[in-house]
Amino acid sequence: MKDRSARDNTIDRLRLRAGFDATPDVYDRVRPVCLSALFDDLALIAGLRPGARLLEIGSGTGQATLPLARRGLEVVGVELGPRLAALARRKLAAFPNVRIVNSSFEAWDGPGAPFDGIVAVHSFHWIDPEVRFARSARLLRDDGALAIVTSTYVHPDNADRFWTDVQADYDDIPSTSREGPPPHPDSVGDLRDEIEASGYFGDVQVRRYLWEVSYGADDYLALLGTATWYRQLDPEPRRRLFERIRRRIEARPDRTVRPTLLTTLNVGRRR
Repeated sequence: MKDRSARDNTIDRLRLRAGFDATPDVYDRVRPVCLSALFDDLALIAGLRPGARLLEIGSGTGQATLPLARRGLEVVGVELGPRLAALARRKLAAFPNVRIVNSSFEAWDGPGAPFDGIVAVHSFHWIDPEVRFARSARLLRDDGALAIVTSTYVHPDNADRFWTDVQADYDDIPSTSREGPPPHPDSVGDLRDEIEASGYFGDVQVRRYLWEVSYGADDYLALLGTATWYRQLDPEPRRRLFERIRRRIEARPDRTVRPTLLTTLNVGRRR
């Protein structure tokens, strides 16, 4: 039973991570881009000066690749989705120091000299847990840095009541009930322990960033449509849920919502 469960989880992970390639333009338009300060901190903590060689795991449409390239880094982006990779190449055509490779991280052969750093922005959890740390360590030079960025929608003390009230829309649609509003920022941990427990990385430094984004109804629903949980809903419950959320947003005075994100930068050094 345990082996079957692990096999099923692997099949689900491979299927779901491939789904982002279906609508690359929508993904690029509505997915929030990390704060500029995060990339400044990443380069500083990881010791990445202009000209440093960086591998990006899951470069997507190049949302994180672009600010990295602008900081003078030589970036190889490995992206599973061919349509996502194609959009990233178009976006980064003006940067000869960037190369986008269409491959899974697990299958990529990683030729050339070891990298000075590896970065994974909202992608590391999609990599096979049996190899994600070991393969990263193999591709890095001695004392090279692994930077993992995660983001979670959170519900701070001063959060808009929208995020509490909208729970009624989920509860009233069969098969969409959830545990409640997003978590409080203080309850969201980081990856320090997991990175150090891998045995490949130590001296982990963590930075946390609390920030807001603003959406009208169309873009907010498009954002939800790119998320794994919503993509797994049956079409009819999803349609009804989205209609209810749209009405709630459009009834607001400014017809917008402003979700809060907690983004965490975790940087470890290769042992």
